[in-house]
Amino acid sequence: MRSGWIRHSGMGYAGLVFFLAMMAAPLQAQGIGGGLNKNSKAPVDIEADILEIDENKNTAVFSGNVIAKQDDLRLNSTELVVYYEKKKGGGTDVKSMDAKGGVVIITRTQKITGEWAKFDLKADTVTVGGDVVVTQGKNVIRGRRLFVNQRTGKTRFISSAGGVKSRVRGLFLPEQKTKKTGQ
Repeated sequence: MRSGWIRHSGMGYAGLVFFLAMMAAPLQAQGIGGGLNKNSKAPVDIEADILEIDENKNTAVFSGNVIAKQDDLRLNSTELVVYYEKKKGGGTDVKSMDAKGGVVIITRTQKITGEWAKFDLKADTVTVGGDVVVTQGKNVIRGRRLFVNQRTGKTRFISSAGGVKSRVRGLFLPEQKTKKTGQ
């Protein structure tokens, strides 16, 4: 992890390392067309200009050109807020994460863009909002909000949000079969 500076409130570097390892869970979830990574044992690499940990609010805020990577999954945003809870026996559990500002999620097979994203580990859901575009190869789906329930495997695009009239739009191009020469 590269960081311009860390505003630290007593978590300790061992706690910070454990905390960052826990961030793997929301980034490895299956869904959004099956393109997200399932390898929770792969290391998580997070870069940001600033990391601020507030133990009173149980938050860690990465801000400024945030890049989070795990295996072949990448999340870019302006800010990434991680909400955690302290375990009784020590350590932490990440409850949820909010990515804000120019969110880009790149998987092995897809690119998902939006204005914001929410990863809820307890409910095992991912929501991406604000002019969402999902690209897989030459296929593109656009909508105002994308909701993925990773427990049920259901994905839903919503067309209108906040009174804005729009429709979900998908462009699906059939695969071109190449002709074999000499047959």
